[in-house]
Amino acid sequence: MLIDTVPFGTVLQSVNASQGSCSGTDVIRCDLGTIAISASATVTVNVIPLTARTLKNVAQVSSPQGDPHLANNKVTSTTVVTGSEYYATPSVTTISPSFVLAGSGNFTLTVNGSEFTPQSKVRWNGAVLTTSYVNASQVTATVPNSRISAMGWAWISVSNPLPGGGTSTNLGLTVFREISLDMNHLLYDPFTRKIYATIPSTATQVTGNSIVAIDPTTGQMSSPINIGSEPNRVAESDDGVFLYAGIDGALSLRRMNLITGTRSVLYELKTAQGTTSTARDIAVMTKNHNTLAVDLGSWDGIGLFDISGNTGTMRTNLTGPYTGSSLAFGSPSAVYSYDIDTSGALFYRWNVTDSGLTQIDGTTLNGMGGFNGGYKLKDGLVYGIAGGFANPATTPPEQLGQYQIGLEGGFGSTIFGDSVAPDASIDRVFSLGTNFEGSEFVVLAPYDQSHFVMDGFTPFTYVTGSDLVRRGQDGLAFLVPPQQTPGTGRLVLLRGPFVLPNLANQNPVPTLISSSPSSVNHGGGNFYLTVTGTSFVPGAAVLWNGAQRTSTYINATKVRVAIPAADIVKAGTVNLTAVNPGTAASNAIVFTIN
Repeated sequence: MLIDTVPFGTVLQSVNASQGSCSGTDVIRCDLGTIAISASATVTVNVIPLTARTLKNVAQVSSPQGDPHLANNKVTSTTVVTGSEYYATPSVTTISPSFVLAGSGNFTLTVNGSEFTPQSKVRWNGAVLTTSYVNASQVTATVPNSRISAMGWAWISVSNPLPGGGTSTNLGLTVFREISLDMNHLLYDPFTRKIYATIPSTATQVTGNSIVAIDPTTGQMSSPINIGSEPNRVAESDDGVFLYAGIDGALSLRRMNLITGTRSVLYELKTAQGTTSTARDIAVMTKNHNTLAVDLGSWDGIGLFDISGNTGTMRTNLTGPYTGSSLAFGSPSAVYSYDIDTSGALFYRWNVTDSGLTQIDGTTLNGMGGFNGGYKLKDGLVYGIAGGFANPATTPPEQLGQYQIGLEGGFGSTIFGDSVAPDASIDRVFSLGTNFEGSEFVVLAPYDQSHFVMDGFTPFTYVTGSDLVRRGQDGLAFLVPPQQTPGTGRLVLLRGPFVLPNLANQNPVPTLISSSPSSVNHGGGNFYLTVTGTSFVPGAAVLWNGAQRTSTYINATKVRVAIPAADIVKAGTVNLTAVNPGTAASNAIVFTIN
C-alpha cells in the first residue's frame, strides 16, 4: 500500500497499521501482508500542518491477487481534523473610503482582501475596531468620529487570531482638512511654510480684495492684508522676498514683501502703445525680483515689466496675438509660454532682450492641455496639466513622455487635467483633474515619475479644483473655487503616505556630517542650506532646533533646506538634525549665526 499523504508544509507525527508494517517520511509505504477473505486492515497516519493551506490525501493499493468477489476489493481514505481552527494570515487589497473629511461623523470602513474569517479584526493604527464579517474577501468596521478629528492619516490592517493567524500589511487612509475660504489663486512659500491666497471682493469668510496667509499644518489664517481691487494671479520671486499679485480691478500689479510685510504702490500695466490690461498670468525673472513676464491677454501677448522703486515700465516689444500664457522663466534670458487660445496649442520659447521678448521657436508638445491648458516648470522640466512631460532646454524641446491623465477613472471615463504638482525628489507627479463622465467631480491621482504608472486614485465631491501645490515633507493643497454662491470656496489640505509612500517603509535613521554654509551673519535674508550626511531617503527633512524646515531630497548624502530670514534675526547657535519618513532624529550638528 502506497500513501502519499504528507505534503510540503506538514510534519509526520505517527503511522499506525493494524497489521504489517509501514515506513517512509514524505511517502508512506505499508506492507500489510496477507489479508483474510472478508477481512480488512487499517492504516492511520497522523500529521501536523505547519502552514495554512489545503491538504490532500492520496492512497494507492495494489495486490498480487485480489478477492474474486470484486465488491470486496476496495480502499477508503478518511481525513479527520482535530484540534482548534488554524487561521491564515489575511491580506488587504483596498479600503473604502480611502479619504475622509476631518471632523465628519462616524462612518463604516469597508476592507477588501482575502483569508478573512468571522474572527478577523480591522485595526486602526494597531487598535482594534468593531468589525463585521461579510465573507472571506470582505469585512467592515465602524470608525468613530473621534478617530478623524484632525488632518493626518491612519494605517489600516486586518488581523486573524492564533493558532496561525497574523496581521496583514498596512494601507493608508487619508484624513483631509477643508477650510472654508473663497480664493482666486494660491501658492506655497517654502521659506515661511505658508500658503498665500488672493481673496475676491465677494468673499464672505474674510474681508475681500486681500491676501491671506494660511498655515497648512494648523489651518490657522492670518488677518487679511488689503492688496487692491480684485486680486487674482500670484507669483513669487525665487529668493522668497516678494509676492506679486495681479490687481484686475485696477489693471495693475502690486507686490508684498514677505519678510517685512510691506506693500508697494500699484504698478499700472500700461504698454508702450498706451493700452492697459489685466494680468492673465505673471512670472518673476530668475535671480531678479524686479522684472516680470506678464501675459496681457490673447491679443497683445506677453511683455516684460521692470520695476524701479515706485515706477513700473513695460518694455516695448510684446509677443503679439495668441502667443500664450502659463508663463515661466527657464533662466534670466529665456521665457516659456503655452498657447491656450487656438488649436495650435504650441509651447513657445522666447529670448529676453533689452526691448522685450523675441521668439526662439514654437513646438507642439503632447499633454499640455489644449485650449485653457498649461504646465508647471520644476527642476528644469515642464509638466503639462494633461500629462505631458518634456525637456524645454533642448532645441527643439524634447517630449519625454505622457501620463495618461484621461484614464485616471478607468477606461471609458472622461477626465480633463486642471492642475499638476511635480516633485521628482520623491519620484511623484500629482494630477488634479475633473471627471465629466456622468456627474462632474474632482479626482486626484499620483504618478510614479520613473515608470509613468498611476499609484492610487481619489475622487472628491467637489465640482472643480485648481492650483494644486506640493507643501512640506508629505503634503498637498488645492483650492475649490466658489460656485455661483459666495462663501462656497474651499481650501483642501492633505498629507501622509498618499503623498509620500516612503512613510510605509522601515527607513534608516540618517546621520549628519556638515552643512554648507556652516554659518551666516545675523540679520540677513532667506537662504538655502545644503546638509551633507548619510542614509537620506526621499522625503528626508532637516530640523532647525527641532522644527522642520522645507527640505528637498537630492541624493542619499545631500538635502537642500529653505531657511527663512526670521530664523537668523539674532546671533547664536542652532542644532541641525534630520529625519527620514517615520524615523527618529539624527545626531545634531551646530550651525552658527554670527
